[in-house]
Amino acid sequence: MKRVALGLLLASIAGAAGAADMSAPRAAYTKAPMMSPAINWTGFYIGAMGGYASEATSDSLRIKGGFAGGTLGYNWQSGVMVLGIEADGAWADLSSTASQGGVTLTDKVQSLSTVRGRIGAAFDQIFTAPVAWPSRITKSAAAYPA
Repeated sequence: MKRVALGLLLASIAGAAGAADMSAPRAAYTKAPMMSPAINWTGFYIGAMGGYASEATSDSLRIKGGFAGGTLGYNWQSGVMVLGIEADGAWADLSSTASQGGVTLTDKVQSLSTVRGRIGAAFDQIFTAPVAWPSRITKSAAAYPA
């Protein structure tokens, strides 16, 4: 009888030791979610532009024509504040001609350009610049008979 009791005692101890060595079930391995990169508006940029212009008048002598050019700029971001400078220039063929009494008058815009600074705020992928200081340079030519 002593042997049976000793055997049961040893079996219960061995069973408890075996249960302590078992590993707990683990959750399946999953990759961490992809983090989107932080948006930063700092840097240079370049672009192209073009279009058609027509003076807003009912007069048949309105100036009209096309233009094409480019844009170049730089932004610097600190926190949500963005400072920038931008310049654009375009070759233009905007003109109007009028003749009366042997006199021909031609008005032609040959180029358009602007330079502007700006201050704005960036919120993720949205950039707004409510303040800008434009400077405009426009060339015109008029021809008069000699």
